[in-house]
Amino acid sequence: MAGKKRLTRQELMKLCTWTTMLGRCPYTRITLIKDGLRCLSPYCKLHCCKKIENNAPCAHPRINNRGYCHQHLLCTGITNDQRCMNYIKNHDPKAFKFCSQLHNCIQQDCDAERTQMNNVDLRYCPDHRCSVAECASPRAPNGSPNCESHTCASPACLATCPGAAGDPHDPSRFCERHRVCASAGCRRFAYLRENGMPANFCGAHFCRWEGAGGCDEGRAAASADGMCAGHVCVEPGCLKAKEHRTP
Repeated sequence: MAGKKRLTRQELMKLCTWTTMLGRCPYTRITLIKDGLRCLSPYCKLHCCKKIENNAPCAHPRINNRGYCHQHLLCTGITNDQRCMNYIKNHDPKAFKFCSQLHNCIQQDCDAERTQMNNVDLRYCPDHRCSVAECASPRAPNGSPNCESHTCASPACLATCPGAAGDPHDPSRFCERHRVCASAGCRRFAYLRENGMPANFCGAHFCRWEGAGGCDEGRAAASADGMCAGHVCVEPGCLKAKEHRTP
């Protein structure tokens, strides 16, 4: 009975280098192509990692049918000064670099790293996250750099607003230019002071005190001179303003 044919050195060099206790893989090494560059992998199509880096094929075998080795399936993000051990989103290093659990922006189809600020996960990357510091909401779909709560609620205005409340009629939902009166139920625009800064209230409800840059409180209902309770004369029965007031 004839013995098994012994392969030449040249023939062995063409074979996959994957080896187990049962012997060496009998399949031929595969050539990978990236941007026109041809790289001969150490492995066959069943065992090669498809990643090409620095014009060279990966030297590690794939670990499953995803087509990549363990190293190239790992997220490239950093957690506690250590490389993240989660697998890349969709197990696809060609499309993503980060895991979906901790590091990849949660915006659909985005491959960028999400923002971490003061150890707080803000979930979105800078291009998809509200630009207001520490806000974790996505940008509004109308082209605003901020989320809906931090975008002025005035039609067609994309300016930033405080956004302290979700109610679109709350005064905090408007920018300085479109700020409305903070008095309950009033929809008038806020009074614009001489320095160009809007008051918290409209002309009918703002405190007319002019000292120290003006007052942000609403005027008292019984005030004879349009002052808030804190700037009405302290003399019992007198409802006029203290010394300083607008004409």
